[in-house]
Amino acid sequence: MNFKHIIMIAVSIYGVFVFVACGNKNSSDPVASIQCPAGSSFSANGNCYDQYGRIIGGVGVNPGITNMDAGYLADNVRYNNIQITDFAAYKDFLENAHSVCNRGNYNWGTANCDAWANSYFLVGLQTSATQNSVMRLVFYVQFNESQNGDWSFSVELPSIGELFAGMLGYPIWSKSGPTRHGFDVKGVASVINANKGFEARGYGPYDTGSNRSLIQLQVDNGKVLDQELRFKLHFHGKQMATGTFGRCNTPDCL
Repeated sequence: MNFKHIIMIAVSIYGVFVFVACGNKNSSDPVASIQCPAGSSFSANGNCYDQYGRIIGGVGVNPGITNMDAGYLADNVRYNNIQITDFAAYKDFLENAHSVCNRGNYNWGTANCDAWANSYFLVGLQTSATQNSVMRLVFYVQFNESQNGDWSFSVELPSIGELFAGMLGYPIWSKSGPTRHGFDVKGVASVINANKGFEARGYGPYDTGSNRSLIQLQVDNGKVLDQELRFKLHFHGKQMATGTFGRCNTPDCL
């Protein structure tokens, strides 16, 4: 048996363990089994909403936070008030801030960030009228199963060197840190555009590849407690999305 055959066998064996998901949507999709409480309705993004459009037991801006005066939400499904303007920058955000894709040296299916072009994306903002120098940003992403019909798969493979290191008992390095479908950022706020608007800026989670990457949310014209806020979202110096926040009925948007 030559070296080439050994490599092929090793990759085949390892592939059994990294092929992490492949199935029929009807049997594996958790969204299909959600039962919403009486008086609420189900949305395709996987949440239940009350009659006022607030999320029930889902991705609220921050359950339990009470020291903020206003909460805002924008997403690309329920409210349809955010648009990705630079997919390359968005993929960078998915990979390094959320760590949901491109985690291996080789990636296929949902493990590849290219498959997340139509993913669910939510941005939340919390503000305070008395402490307007500090704002809270919340981000949540989820793969959109419906775009792949009835099935999906996810495969990620390390490099050959990492493969052999793993076979010898060494941990296989992940370049992106732990997966985070949702996370929050404490943003430092300042006025911009000749005091007509404001900007909140912070950095990604400390244990991901974005811990030194600047996240900026800019509102060129608007102030805290407005009912709507048109914003631009930047990551790593590139604008990746624009949208219009709608103010929630409660500061935590629940």
